[in-house]
Amino acid sequence: MPPRAAPPPPPPAAPGGPSGPGGADRAPGRRLLVDLRQVRPRALAVVATGVLLEAVLLAGLAVLLVVDLGRGLAAGQGQGSIGAVVFLVVLALGVAALLWRGSLALADGQRWPRGPVLMIQVLLVIVSTGWATSGAPPAVLLLTALALVVGAGLLTPSVVAATTDDDGRGGR
Repeated sequence: MPPRAAPPPPPPAAPGGPSGPGGADRAPGRRLLVDLRQVRPRALAVVATGVLLEAVLLAGLAVLLVVDLGRGLAAGQGQGSIGAVVFLVVLALGVAALLWRGSLALADGQRWPRGPVLMIQVLLVIVSTGWATSGAPPAVLLLTALALVVGAGLLTPSVVAATTDDDGRGGR
């Protein structure tokens, strides 16, 4: 009896097929190796990292507000500002949570965070520019630069394409 020939390999999936990389048209038991640098553009990584940095900075600001309130209360001052500080802490933590989740979603290629993150960048540029013109330390301009880099990065064609489905319906 002649030796049996190995079955032919399955045909390669068409690029942009219905299930995409790793989908149902992949043969069972076969591993798919994907170079993530080809899947996600570098600009998307820069944007997601910048948004994550903003989230951490905002959470740090909330902690500083609480510490400052505690020092003021310990010194017998700041009784009238408790409500305002609590509001600002809750607001800062809420926006930090949105930015944190948005950075993870952007890194995953989801579309939904582009709008909220871009709006926060616009507000950051407005607020930080106001701080810079009112005598705040020049380091505030770093916040302006970060917001401009993230905002411009969100609008680059590679980031928009990476966060939009191939069929044009929009990202997840």
